[in-house]
Amino acid sequence: LRERRLQTTEELKQSPAGLCPVLARTVPSGVAYHHAGLTVEERSIIEAAFRSGTLGCLCATSTLAAGVNLPCRRVIIRSLRVGSEGLDGTRFRQMAGRAGRAGYDDAGECIVMARPGREVAQARGLFHEELAPLRSALHGQRLSRLVLEVVSLGLVRTVGALEGEFRRSLLRYHEELDGAPDSGGGGADDTSGAVVGRSRLLADIRAAVAYLQEQHLLRVEEPSQ
Repeated sequence: LRERRLQTTEELKQSPAGLCPVLARTVPSGVAYHHAGLTVEERSIIEAAFRSGTLGCLCATSTLAAGVNLPCRRVIIRSLRVGSEGLDGTRFRQMAGRAGRAGYDDAGECIVMARPGREVAQARGLFHEELAPLRSALHGQRLSRLVLEVVSLGLVRTVGALEGEFRRSLLRYHEELDGAPDSGGGGADDTSGAVVGRSRLLADIRAAVAYLQEQHLLRVEEPSQ
């Protein structure tokens, strides 16, 4: 284990950003930090070392709660505030959900540190707080970015696939379908409500493709005759 930690220290030293003095002291003891200011190389090295067990503890900001597949056995939340804002139920579930991830572990723990009195009541409230309903945020530039990403990664190769299977995989597709008038909840392709519900997203996807073409970020080739 000591040799693996020294190897991680050396990898960080060889990274473009060099070895941070803090990490030089903590990594040999199995401790590191993780936040949005890390370079891609630093983040990759630290995450790989944690997954392998070389590092046993990560001191992280709330950014680690989402977007990184980094399960663990125990999460310790040392403050009920995130910056100037109070910790809400959604963010708490994201943080606590790192512990005991299904498929990686059979148990997990979340420890919340709170001052006696008001903070204790606030912490207990987080455990039972109802989460706000999920809503799609894929509109405007976010949708354009997603279209560019799935095309550049080779996940979608044709306009038909983009407007068909890809579109039907989005939460927004089902939101608009469920919220469309006269859909009857059946989701049949030939209902007027379903057509109305899906047409908004379809129009936005086509607008996103047109925008990316105008920016010379995407090229749609016409089928050969």
